Amino acid sequence: MFEIIPCASGCGRSATSGSNVCFVHQADRARETRRIVEHIAGNATVRDLNASGVEFVGEDFSDRRFFGCCFRNAVFSGCRFSEVLLRMCFLDFARFSGCEFLRSDFQFVSFAGAEFADCGFRDSELVHANFLGAGIERTSFNSLNLYNSRFINARLRETGFVNCNVMRTNFAYAGQENVTFRPTNTGDAIFEVEPS
Repeated sequence: MFEIIPCASGCGRSATSGSNVCFVHQADRARETRRIVEHIAGNATVRDLNASGVEFVGEDFSDRRFFGCCFRNAVFSGCRFSEVLLRMCFLDFARFSGCEFLRSDFQFVSFAGAEFADCGFRDSELVHANFLGAGIERTSFNSLNLYNSRFINARLRETGFVNCNVMRTNFAYAGQENVTFRPTNTGDAIFEVEPS
């Protein structure tokens, strides 16, 4: 699992892997982003990477395997995730716009508080994924296994779940505006909290 080292500036954020300061306090953020991207590109398997707050634009993360990595507060714009494997990774409060997730396998991944706009998930496994409080708009979930995932308190807008397995998926307290579930096994999902 990634090591949490406090930023040397004293801001309370965690330092980026291989650095003593967080991404916000990098003297040259573009160079720091290149360093992280080159590290990912040069390793088919990436372990214990802390890339919190890093901004990725137009990057292709395809065919990579991530274990115990942290991308909290990171920004992903126009990025591609094809045949990517993520295990025990944290993408809390990350922002995704115009990203594609194809034929990927995400298990025990946290997207709590993340924001998704104009993204597409297709032909993938998102098992035990946490979307607690996420803001998701104009995003498609097509042919996915979302078994036992959590969308509790998520804000879903103009989003479709098409041909998905939502068995034991929890949508309690999720706000829904123009959301479609077809043909999806909604009878096996949780939409309300049962009284105790």
